[in-house]
Amino acid sequence: FTRHITFLKPHFCSFHMLVSYSFSSASDLNKTRNLSTVGSALLILLWLLVGIGMVSRGRRLSKKDIRGSAFGPPSDKITVPMAFLQNTLEQVVALLVTLGCFWIVWPQFVMTFACAAAALFSIGRICFYAGYPKGAGARAFGMALTALPTIFGFILAVVGLFLNWPG
Repeated sequence: FTRHITFLKPHFCSFHMLVSYSFSSASDLNKTRNLSTVGSALLILLWLLVGIGMVSRGRRLSKKDIRGSAFGPPSDKITVPMAFLQNTLEQVVALLVTLGCFWIVWPQFVMTFACAAAALFSIGRICFYAGYPKGAGARAFGMALTALPTIFGFILAVVGLFLNWPG
């Protein structure tokens, strides 16, 4: 798992753009906003790919699991990675749809939101995975940190929808 985290370090560049940037025109701002938001979305999606990789690697290295889930229950070696993957899939879909809605109704704030969401999501996934073998209480903080951007973004997107509604 540590190898996966080390691989993610370069992808935090979108968060850096939030901290230090300068614009010479509105088109530069829009381009930076769009690229930063896409970079944040890709970082969020990367967590899904990490989960897929963890399960795939576990299956390849296990004689019991190599045939696939259709042929029997998973071994103890891949149960936690499979649970991590399932939960990550659910969280990624919810956050990326929320991010898209947020982008439409609050374009002026999307870069800040997307960068913060990607950072919270990433920290949340690390804490969730680290706490998973220890039970629900140990993974609760990671789950909350992962879900926080989706909940907050969803509420703000609904508010933005009503504030921008024509008429």
